[in-house]
Amino acid sequence: MADTTPITATYTLDLGEFMDASEAHWRARKQGTTRTNLIAGAAGVVLGLVGLPLSGWLGALALSIGGVLLLLTLLRLVLWRRAFHTAPHLGKETRIAFSDDAIAVETADGQSRLEWSFYRAFLETEAYFLLYLGRARFSVIPKHAFSPKDVERLARLLGDKLERQ
Repeated sequence: MADTTPITATYTLDLGEFMDASEAHWRARKQGTTRTNLIAGAAGVVLGLVGLPLSGWLGALALSIGGVLLLLTLLRLVLWRRAFHTAPHLGKETRIAFSDDAIAVETADGQSRLEWSFYRAFLETEAYFLLYLGRARFSVIPKHAFSPKDVERLARLLGDKLERQ
């Protein structure tokens, strides 16, 4: 007989975990990780600087593309860090309970009962479940907050209720 008791956890998400989960989101969306984007951008800048005297416009193009990639990657980091610091619920203790009917969330700011239709999809990574509200808006649920058995139960429940990314 299947276990129908709610799957519960209490956790506090820190900035490092949020940024790690964001990297997983970017990888899943084929947007590159911070590391690969920085390496590619720096390579473009170096190739551009070397190629500028040799080929003129090709060097300038490589320099421009590398510079834009570096700038966009750094901007993405700044904006996502800002999102963490300005979101009232992030960085605070969260109690969550997943049941077949809904998701109950409680923080110091209040309580919510979310229907499964509130989320449209989920992504499972090695360390997190990301529950998507939209294309780039997601809730981060750290697996370390659950027992190994509950991680398996939650993965099955999410698979039953939401589209897998």
